Amino acid sequence: MKYEEFECIYQEYCLKILIFIHKRVPDLYEAEELTGDVFLSFYRNMDSYDEEKGSIATWLYAITANRLKNYYRDKKTHYSLEILKQQTIPREKMPEEIVAKIMREETLRKSLEQLSDREREILLGRFYYQKSSTELGRQMNLSPGNVRMIQKRALEKLRMIMEKQGE
Repeated sequence: MKYEEFECIYQEYCLKILIFIHKRVPDLYEAEELTGDVFLSFYRNMDSYDEEKGSIATWLYAITANRLKNYYRDKKTHYSLEILKQQTIPREKMPEEIVAKIMREETLRKSLEQLSDREREILLGRFYYQKSSTELGRQMNLSPGNVRMIQKRALEKLRMIMEKQGE
C-alpha cells in the first residue's frame, strides 16, 4: 500500500474514527490523540493488511478497539501514590505507629526530591492534585501518552529509590 492510498483512507475514515472514539472518551483532546495513535499504527502496519481477512474499515475499527482497551487499561494502573495520600491514621493508633507513618512520608518526600523536576511535577499533578494526563500534557506541552509514559517511568524510579532506602 502506498502513501497516496493511506492518504485516501485517512480522509475517508478519520472523522468516523474520531466520532467513534469520542463517544467512548468524552475529552475531545484525548479522543484526537487516540485517533492519531490509531492512524499511526495503521500507517506503520499497512503493508501487512490482507484484503482476504476483512475490509480496511474492519481493520481500522479493530485497531481502534485495541487502542481504546489499552487506553482504559493504562488509565487504571497508576494509583500507587494515591493510596498513600488517602490513608489516615485512626486515633487509636499507637505513638510508634504514628512516628513510623511520619517517617515513611518523610522518606517519600526525600525520594521525590531525587526525581527530575518534570517527573516530580507529573507525579504530584496526577496523585496529589488529581489532574488528568490530558490536563498535565496541556500544561507541560506534552501529549497525554507521553505524560503517562513519564509517569510510569517515574513511579518505577521512585520505587527503586525507596527500596534502596529500605521502604
